[in-house]
Amino acid sequence: MEIKVNALALKSVDYKDNDKMLTLFSIERGLLSAGIKGVKKAGAKLRFCTQPFCFAEYIISVMGDRYTVTGATEIESFYNVRLDVLNFYAGSAILEFLLKQCAEGEQNEQLFVHVINSLKKIAFGEIAAKQNLIRFLVRALELIGYGFTYKACLHCGGQLSGYERCYFDFEKGGAVCQNCAQFGVREVLPATINGIFNVMNGLEESEEVLNYVLKFLHYYIEYKTGVKITCIEEIIKLKA
Repeated sequence: MEIKVNALALKSVDYKDNDKMLTLFSIERGLLSAGIKGVKKAGAKLRFCTQPFCFAEYIISVMGDRYTVTGATEIESFYNVRLDVLNFYAGSAILEFLLKQCAEGEQNEQLFVHVINSLKKIAFGEIAAKQNLIRFLVRALELIGYGFTYKACLHCGGQLSGYERCYFDFEKGGAVCQNCAQFGVREVLPATINGIFNVMNGLEESEEVLNYVLKFLHYYIEYKTGVKITCIEEIIKLKA
């Protein structure tokens, strides 16, 4: 049996002498692994579709629980993501997020569309890399069930601005104002929560604040899922 999937290549690893194993994120079937034969040979026609960031229509032969890529038609290579180190790490963080947070066979059409749109914005310079990564992560967390409240206090619903101190309930997933702070919440910089709000609303923020937000998201993801997205750590080290 053959199937066609619109998928993004996340990872490829060498397999045997001339083959590779691909990890794809598809709109139809979510995450899937597939072998591809002969692509390490000189002049292999399908070598392009083994590159991370390649978005293509893949033709896959299915035999039991084994998948083999037999053809591909490129839709977008996102080649420009590779031309700038900040863009590369932002794009790589997106791929790493998918590899570590998605389960095989678990379809998430909204997440797939969000990923492609985010990579387009990085590749074609619509939004700076760190801002775009923040916007990707906040929305992606919502789409996999780990969204959090940052627009108003988790408890009273009041505005968070105007307070000297701000807190966050990592267990319940929400920012908490100074008046509602209780045992079990952790203090965070007000600039971090304000920074998330501003970035998500298309407003500019300083690089210092963007790094605060990325550090917060890195910690939140690890707290909720037990997994680190190491490319977030790397992009924090880089200056815009």
